Amino acid sequence: MPRLRWMVLVFSLFVSGTRQAWAVPSFARQTGMDCSACHTVFPELNAFGRQFKLTGYNVGSVSWITASDAQGNTRVKLSPFPPLAGMFMAGQQFTAKNPNPVSPTVAGADGGGSNSFPSQFSLFYAGALSPNMGAFIQATYDSASGVFHFDNSDIRYTGRTDVLGTDLIYGVSINNNPTVQDVWNSTPAWGFPYASPSGSLAITPQGGTQIEGLGGAVASLGAYAYWNDWVYAEASIYRSADPLGTSYAIQGAAPYWRVAVQDDWDDHAAEIGTFGMAANTYPTAAPNGFTQDNFTDFGVDSQYQYVGDDHLLTLKGSWIQESQSWNASAANALASQSYGKIHRLKMDATYYYHRLLGASAGYFSVDANQDNTLYQQGVAVNGSQSGVPNSNGMIYELNYLPWYNTKFSLQYTAYNEFNGGTSNYDGNGRNAWDNNIFMFQGWFLY
Repeated sequence: MPRLRWMVLVFSLFVSGTRQAWAVPSFARQTGMDCSACHTVFPELNAFGRQFKLTGYNVGSVSWITASDAQGNTRVKLSPFPPLAGMFMAGQQFTAKNPNPVSPTVAGADGGGSNSFPSQFSLFYAGALSPNMGAFIQATYDSASGVFHFDNSDIRYTGRTDVLGTDLIYGVSINNNPTVQDVWNSTPAWGFPYASPSGSLAITPQGGTQIEGLGGAVASLGAYAYWNDWVYAEASIYRSADPLGTSYAIQGAAPYWRVAVQDDWDDHAAEIGTFGMAANTYPTAAPNGFTQDNFTDFGVDSQYQYVGDDHLLTLKGSWIQESQSWNASAANALASQSYGKIHRLKMDATYYYHRLLGASAGYFSVDANQDNTLYQQGVAVNGSQSGVPNSNGMIYELNYLPWYNTKFSLQYTAYNEFNGGTSNYDGNGRNAWDNNIFMFQGWFLY
């Protein structure tokens, strides 16, 4: 394993460097605070970061540009600078067994390894728009198509009032990914792992829930309230973001809900909550009146944080059950069964020392009813000999942050079960551990 030894050596050389505290882009420029004010380590929020997001990305010392009408009423308050930022990610990844024949036409691939430069490049508009409104808008470059597309984005208008002597934060959010508006890192959009292998060498299990796979394909309008630093409640409606296009993410309106209870004390914070969504979809673009597939997702989640001067610890978990009706897919020979269920479980723990060195470990599992068509029985590599997507495994990660806005990561994903089997899961001789993948990646934010 010469490549693996080389990557470990590079990582150790990075660790031997010096450390400097830099501010998080956009938000730090707006508030004058470094990133540790809002994050344990990016992108994970701490208690103040959650308040910052709930109040419309609008806490801090902003010198507004103002204008008043003839009656002296302030009508405009604008930030004196655009809150812009950028993120660049690059790295290498190695799969235990190459799933594809090596081809000189596959850029950056040799045997079981691939090089990504960049693996992701994003531009952000992130910060206050007015004293009561702010935005987090991410545009990401797609290296395959050569164009930018909207990634995780959230625009919100907020207010604050006193109700019977207690504090109430309320607001309206427009976003493009269910749970991206959430302030805890236990829900899908901002959950661990924060970066994952990608490309043709990164083979992932088939099973997944609708609520985890709609990012960028939908848009929502919703309202939320956070009462007494204790109870959070939200209701939103999602619709397809491209109803006239070639595919339908959602037919009609899909309701989303979120309720959570949180408590902060000393250096500790704990949360427990529930979230869910109900959606009707078409398997392909079709006019109104055709049979639809129906999905109802119900999830529970919990998070614990300890944020001390020297040590940071976060424990998170979530479980989702999705009830499925495949009427449209079955009618179009895309599924064998008309009904099914899928369960997804994630648990992870992260520890950091001085926000400099960190280690994470996460367990994941997915299981579902048998469907030989939906889960591609007999298909090599991506398919399932048993017709189920059941998979589980562990993700291990080591992180080094020489600066607060720079992160170097070593990540290893190990599968115990893949698409319903351990050995020969696809019926063509491929084993679960053949899909194990090692990734080295650097994150750079400015």
